[in-house]
Amino acid sequence: MLIDYCERKIKNYFEMWITNDFSDLNGIFATNSTYQEANGSCYISLTEIEQWINSKKNTQTILKLDIKDIWPSIESTFFVIWNVTVRDSCLRNYDGVSMIKFDEDFLICSIKEYQGNSKYDFPYHYKMEEKNV
Repeated sequence: MLIDYCERKIKNYFEMWITNDFSDLNGIFATNSTYQEANGSCYISLTEIEQWINSKKNTQTILKLDIKDIWPSIESTFFVIWNVTVRDSCLRNYDGVSMIKFDEDFLICSIKEYQGNSKYDFPYHYKMEEKNV
């Protein structure tokens, strides 16, 4: 597996959301690919993924999409940590993790998204420090 090549494809796909140019989608996704959003919506085939993208292009604008890290794993799988700022009916910002699998032709055959949270609360740590003072 060519890790750099797959990472470049991942970055190209993410960049498509910023440029709003998905003309090379066939060069990134396999025709039998699947896409599962963090909200539970699933798209089975490149045709459905294209329909979803076209729908999103009409209802939202991606203002910022930052890849925080890409971790190669086993069996042609990568984990991508990202942050996105979206404008639709309101302005939203959220974190996510995508599990991206490639097929033998180095095309994305599966993406599963999970919502993340990079803002953490430490409910016990600071209370314990106060008691030790």
